Amino acid sequence: MAIATLTGATIGILIAIFCLKSFYTLWWWPKMIEKKLKKEGIHGRPYQFLFGNLKEMTRMSREAKKTPLVNHDIVPWVNPFILHLSKTYERLFVMWAGPTPRITVTDPKLIKEVVNRHNEFQKPQANAFIDMFVTGLASYNGQKWDHHRKILNPAFHIEKIKLPT
Repeated sequence: MAIATLTGATIGILIAIFCLKSFYTLWWWPKMIEKKLKKEGIHGRPYQFLFGNLKEMTRMSREAKKTPLVNHDIVPWVNPFILHLSKTYERLFVMWAGPTPRITVTDPKLIKEVVNRHNEFQKPQANAFIDMFVTGLASYNGQKWDHHRKILNPAFHIEKIKLPT
């Protein structure tokens, strides 16, 4: 009888720990980060429990796909949510992929600073399936990224980009 009671108490404690960790991960931590980002001047759509902005993103994407693509401006058709956020919040905004914040930078000066200080600004971790199929500068980190960026950098000098007249 004592073993059954101890097991029941242990299971109860484990369930309580699981609930507290879930509450912290899925609500407390995202709301705390959201508050800190607003204090730093980074605004965006508020965090929604469990899904973040994913529901709104898929809804806007479905609506955009209903209209035909009539010109070469594909951004409103491919990712209307990010277009909406960039028009609303302009150069720097946050969106939520589940409980994970994703900060998007559209200001060229800030992008240059982020690219040049790549050790301080980490890319989000992709899952193992994506890592198997996606390779290149966008998926590299650290010294490998730095090496490949140095190789590609001369291709983007203004003289090479300009069209010959």
